[in-house]
Amino acid sequence: MNPAKSAPQRWEKSFAGEIEADTFESNARRDRVRLLASTLARLPARHREVLVLRRIRGLSRRETAQRLGLPEESIEVHAEAAMKCWAKLLRRRGAGELLEDGSD
Repeated sequence: MNPAKSAPQRWEKSFAGEIEADTFESNARRDRVRLLASTLARLPARHREVLVLRRIRGLSRRETAQRLGLPEESIEVHAEAAMKCWAKLLRRRGAGELLEDGSD
């Protein structure tokens, strides 16, 4: 065996394995995002609106309330209800862990 050829062949084999692992991780990440988006879309409109503005976009309670024309006091109630509903939908799909934050 020619030593000059074996080093590139070993590198190509190793690199191909890394690409496969990266591709698998990218596909898994894409699948998780699709699952989160599809279940988020199934939430009642008000829950989804509050959740997206408050928890995903990071708006304050006041900003969220102003944008949606809701009392500021109701925003966290809607956000919590939305998270519970979203988690329930994800659990039904076998992916409830996607919303776990580790704070339990």
